[in-house]
Amino acid sequence: MFLVGISSAQQRKALRAETEPDYPHIIKVNLFSPLIGTVNVHYEKALSENSSFQLEGFYFTGQFMGQQLDIRGIGLTANYRYYLSKSFPSGWFAQPFIRYQKYWPLIAFTARTNDDIQVGTLGMVFGYQVLAAKRLSLDIFAGPMYSKLFANDRRVSNDFIPVFNGPWLRFGGTLGFLF
Repeated sequence: MFLVGISSAQQRKALRAETEPDYPHIIKVNLFSPLIGTVNVHYEKALSENSSFQLEGFYFTGQFMGQQLDIRGIGLTANYRYYLSKSFPSGWFAQPFIRYQKYWPLIAFTARTNDDIQVGTLGMVFGYQVLAAKRLSLDIFAGPMYSKLFANDRRVSNDFIPVFNGPWLRFGGTLGFLF
């Protein structure tokens, strides 16, 4: 009985080794983020042969569309990625996500407040990831999202950059290193 248990455990371990990718982690940088003044880093971890969890963090520098804004920000995005081709880390994927963002003005928006701005976002992107080399990935993605802006000052809520309130499009492309 003891030997059967050991044999069964060894078989499970061998099967798991066959289905686990050689490099189940990817660290990525978003190639488009400098265009909108952000530094954006992603970490993707394989959960199975057809799914992964991805966590992203970004810092907004205030540079936007060629002008310097008096605002800075940070954000955190959690993604679940489902590989339609069942072949992590490459192929077509669908990826629902949830994002939290916080921005703070360097100067007060009004004479009576300098409230931070918080944004909640839900969305879904679709894309394709390919291995450019054994340990180098490239991906591109796009899809709809809906954001809700939260601020105590109504003027800020109505006048602040419109991409933070309502429907919008999320897109990007990353370069990653597998490990």
